[in-house]
Amino acid sequence: MGYDACVIDSHTHLDHADAPQEWVDRARAVGVQGMVSIGCGADSIRRALEIARENTDCVRIAAGVHPLSAAEFDMSSFGEIADLARDPLVVAIGETGFDQHHDCGTLEQQMPAFEAQCELARELSLPLVIHSRAAEEHTIASLERYAADLDVILHCYALAAPEHLAVVLEHERWVCSFAGNLTYPSAQSLRDAAAAIPLDRLMVETDAPYLAPKPHRGKRNEPAFVQYTLAMLAESRGITFDEARAATVATASRVFGWTPATPA
Repeated sequence: MGYDACVIDSHTHLDHADAPQEWVDRARAVGVQGMVSIGCGADSIRRALEIARENTDCVRIAAGVHPLSAAEFDMSSFGEIADLARDPLVVAIGETGFDQHHDCGTLEQQMPAFEAQCELARELSLPLVIHSRAAEEHTIASLERYAADLDVILHCYALAAPEHLAVVLEHERWVCSFAGNLTYPSAQSLRDAAAAIPLDRLMVETDAPYLAPKPHRGKRNEPAFVQYTLAMLAESRGITFDEARAATVATASRVFGWTPATPA
């Protein structure tokens, strides 16, 4: 299996697994040779780093403060996260952003952690992973103000409304990562967005253990299932699975500055 036969899950939470190594092994068995695990908070980052150190050929991590905990986060302890983010296995900062779907504080309360992570991404020359739910306009405005010079990954892409997609298309450094909900029957707007966004700005993810794609919907998600999302991405664009795979791996490798090792 060579480089062009690899798949990268650009966003997963390996530290949420009861047996992370089993997730990794099952993913590799079906060709998912790269996984970026998101560490949210110092304890989660440390656990994600442990998993990555046990799988340096196929796992890297992102380090940050999730918006669901940002409102209550003690910014005086951000230095610990910044120190952890300097580990060479860290390839992105976040996930950060804004969420008004859950009861997790106001947009204003979530802003300090967002600004701090923008600055850390800038300092370390790493991409910024963005979570946005029920806060699309605020997310766009904040990115344009605080992250104009950064590579941005719009995780679990949700900015599918025409007016939001139009803005996303204007920002060439904003990469769009699609999750398992791309496969849901109700998600035609996401499939339309996936067809409209340039191919070299697309990635796929699981967000495991959440958002399992069809045919695993309703079950606990894991990185091995990212191939279902990749297949739907290919179908949405009218290209082959291999074309979609090669393009998303090339994008992820460029954005993260990392190409997974694959068996010869």
